[in-house]
Amino acid sequence: GSGALLLVRMVLAIGDTVRLSLFITGEMDMSRDVVARVVRIEKLEDPFAGPWSSRVAVQFDEELRGVDKEIAALAKRQAEFFGEKKP
Repeated sequence: GSGALLLVRMVLAIGDTVRLSLFITGEMDMSRDVVARVVRIEKLEDPFAGPWSSRVAVQFDEELRGVDKEIAALAKRQAEFFGEKKP
C-alpha cells in the first residue's frame, strides 16, 4: 500500500488511526483527505528538529490513485527548495 513519512509534535502510538489532509498540489485550497494507520515512530532527539518531536510512518487505508504527477511535481519542488543551490 501507499503511505507517508510525517514530522509530528503530538504523541502517537503504533496502530493509531489518523486523519490527514494532504496538500499535494501546493494549492492551499485543494486538499485530499485520507485515513491512515501509524506503522512506525522514531523519536527525534536532534536539537535542530525544531518543534517536531517524532518522525512517523503511516500507511493509508486506501491507496492514493491518480496523483502520481502531482506527487512527482511536489517532490521536484521540495528537492529544489532543500537541495544544494547551484551558482
